[in-house]
Amino acid sequence: MFRKNKRILARERAENAPAARRKPDFDPANAHVTALAFLGDSVYETLMRERLVREDLPPDALHRACTARVNAAAQASAVRVLTPHLTPEELDALHKGRNRRTAHRPKQGTGAEYRAATGLETLFGHLYLTGQTRRMRELFEICYRAAPETPTKKTETEL
Repeated sequence: MFRKNKRILARERAENAPAARRKPDFDPANAHVTALAFLGDSVYETLMRERLVREDLPPDALHRACTARVNAAAQASAVRVLTPHLTPEELDALHKGRNRRTAHRPKQGTGAEYRAATGLETLFGHLYLTGQTRRMRELFEICYRAAPETPTKKTETEL
């Protein structure tokens, strides 16, 4: 006699379960702000790394260039430049991240810079999860142009 695999049985039970017991589909609008910032941090850094690699920088300059542009102060500066270009929905995502309360104290930069950077990361997480990649890249280019110059040589303090 044929016996069904436990996984198949579990899946069949879940598919036949009443709607009230089924887990609802994921809705990015209901995602926790911290989760959006967590995702947005990696999305923003990945976009920055991709952009820097396309600039054909020497390998030793890539990390310095990325850390100079992906930090609380640089991201807070980008928020100031980016804000006039945002839609009301995007502003809402930015404000949710910026206004999130935390007990965390920033190691570098001010609390205001840290909150602004968290807002930017939340915005990028929101855009990524809602599939607005074209808009995300458009806004990233505005941020990139607002960022400090890319260092290509080691400074005297790094030698």
